[in-house]
Amino acid sequence: MDTPTVITLDLSECQYIDDLHQRIKTAFDFPDYYGENWDAFWDLIRGARDNTMVEIKGVASLSKALRKEVDKMIECLEDNIQEMEKLKQRRPDFDCRFGYQVID
Repeated sequence: MDTPTVITLDLSECQYIDDLHQRIKTAFDFPDYYGENWDAFWDLIRGARDNTMVEIKGVASLSKALRKEVDKMIECLEDNIQEMEKLKQRRPDFDCRFGYQVID
């Protein structure tokens, strides 16, 4: 099997929701039109990432409010795992591996 594409999202010392979304935009190489909200995040990751591992770092350094925002992001990542599983059923030729891990 091919080595997965690794997306490293370092949230160390992130203080504001705008900064969080800027780091997401950079790590995921999102286009300029990224709306910097969870609906926009979902729209850009949904089913479009094959053989990808997302590594999330620095969560322990975040405020309680930003941790709640990261939880929303993780919900999107979990939903995408489910979407990729469904895609695998329809398109067995497509490399549907997708995952994430929180590293602190």
